[in-house]
Amino acid sequence: MSTTIVSDNNRVSPLDALWSLFISQPKSVRCAFAKRLLSQETSVYAELQRAAVGNSFKKALKELDEAEKSGLENLPDATTLF
Repeated sequence: MSTTIVSDNNRVSPLDALWSLFISQPKSVRCAFAKRLLSQETSVYAELQRAAVGNSFKKALKELDEAEKSGLENLPDATTLF
């Protein structure tokens, strides 16, 4: 005999609803979705890396320009720029 417990709390979180939908899909669909998520994360990470390099390069050029204006003896140590 099975006993069912009825709860007054019928709320399901959006995450639980999404998980239920995801887990009910065939394995091929879940794998394709996981691959797409990983691909998206990788491309976002690559974009963040490009932005960081670009900002470092802009900073280095600005410091070089300022050093040239004030005299070449004040050039920054290039090993600390990147």
